[in-house]
Amino acid sequence: ANISLIEYHASEMSVMWAAARATNVPKPYIKGKDKNADGALRGGYGHSLFKINLRNDSASHVWSPSKAEYMPEGVHSINGIMNDLRYKHVAWVSSSSACKVWALDIRHHAANVVMCFSLAQLSDDFGPELGV
Repeated sequence: ANISLIEYHASEMSVMWAAARATNVPKPYIKGKDKNADGALRGGYGHSLFKINLRNDSASHVWSPSKAEYMPEGVHSINGIMNDLRYKHVAWVSSSSACKVWALDIRHHAANVVMCFSLAQLSDDFGPELGV
């Protein structure tokens, strides 16, 4: 797996958050709108949010920006992870390929989106590249 952006959990020091790409995620394709394109959706590298438990040496998938945007898995990628200093159960996750920042409630196995902000300035750079 490809792991990046490691951040310690705000309340549990034996748990870390990481952006990683699972090895079993296929590269998403669309039927070509452009004859010269290879048909691959471009945007991110497919990194999702994983929880790494150092006590039992395990990792579990928590959340994906691609699924949050109703896209095939692997289209969008996580570019930033930050714990909320005030609320220990909230983590902030950003994706430049999706042009958004999410606040995630991480108390449960699968994270819930608390709020989401669009980054309109980035949409000019990534919108046409996605081809959708």
